[in-house]
Amino acid sequence: MKKKPSLLAVASLVVCVALFTASSAHAKSPQRYRWEGVAIGLGAALLGSALLHPPYCYRPAPPPFYRFPPSPPAPECDQWEVRRVWIPPRYDWVWVPGYWRRGCWVPGRWEKRLVSPGHWEERRYCFRGR
Repeated sequence: MKKKPSLLAVASLVVCVALFTASSAHAKSPQRYRWEGVAIGLGAALLGSALLHPPYCYRPAPPPFYRFPPSPPAPECDQWEVRRVWIPPRYDWVWVPGYWRRGCWVPGRWEKRLVSPGHWEERRYCFRGR
């Protein structure tokens, strides 16, 4: 997934490049501004870390749930027949919250979990007027 850089990130990059490429007019002792250099380096490291790893939470929408219409009443039957029918497995969507794993943050996500496995079932079917 490609992301476009934000206008703020591009503008701050241009300002930083312009400030660091400008030559200094005063030549002074190299030890004098040591702590300013440390502060600038720390700020650049924090800014770079914030740009590479943004602290956002993305929660996708849950899957839709469907309601089936009620079944019609059973008709009057002349003959019943028993058939073996495969019932497919049933799944449910569960929200797994974010967590830390080996020092890295894993964001929360929706996962598909098995509720009941597939199985064979015997069902009775009605036949009229045979």
